[in-house]
Amino acid sequence: MTDQDTDKEPHFGWLFSQWYKGGENQATEALVKWFCYSSSFAQRQFLTGLCALKRVPRKKFTWDKLELQAKSKKSVPDAKIWLEQKYVLLVEGKIRPNTVSVKQLKRHFKGVGFKPQKANRNLETKLLLVTPDWGAPKRLENLAEGYRNNVVWVNWQHIFHFLSKDLKTKISADRLLRDAMVDFLKAHDDLKKYFFI
Repeated sequence: MTDQDTDKEPHFGWLFSQWYKGGENQATEALVKWFCYSSSFAQRQFLTGLCALKRVPRKKFTWDKLELQAKSKKSVPDAKIWLEQKYVLLVEGKIRPNTVSVKQLKRHFKGVGFKPQKANRNLETKLLLVTPDWGAPKRLENLAEGYRNNVVWVNWQHIFHFLSKDLKTKISADRLLRDAMVDFLKAHDDLKKYFFI
């Protein structure tokens, strides 16, 4: 094992050591872990650049809580990330195209008390939907506007491109995490066919 392998090994450990058993949830788990362990600089690039979120704090921010398979009464999103008690980012990932369920997305919103007809000034809620579809899933058009306006869709192909080409950082830990996540995606049985590598 070379020094370079030694530096990367711990990051591969937590990315490849999966809590989930299914391939779909493993991909989402790896993405969420990459996100949470990256610096706020890398997180901000991901949220503003790739996900096009507008109200991301400019200062250094911290994530209060990460919940994988966060259960509520009728909903189990892949992950729930709480930011400074002002924001909650729900994460739902799919590894097969055309598998988005409008009912599932609505349940995820309702599970955190989101009501599309009311502005909640205390807690901003966004749902990050990650799929391999080449365009925004058509089923999102069936989602009521109040929900749809709070869904941020991005495909795995854009995530792969963002990580392998667009994420610019001088922070060595971010580079190691980025490389580990790229390698994870390249090796994922269901997703690697979408990356043209």
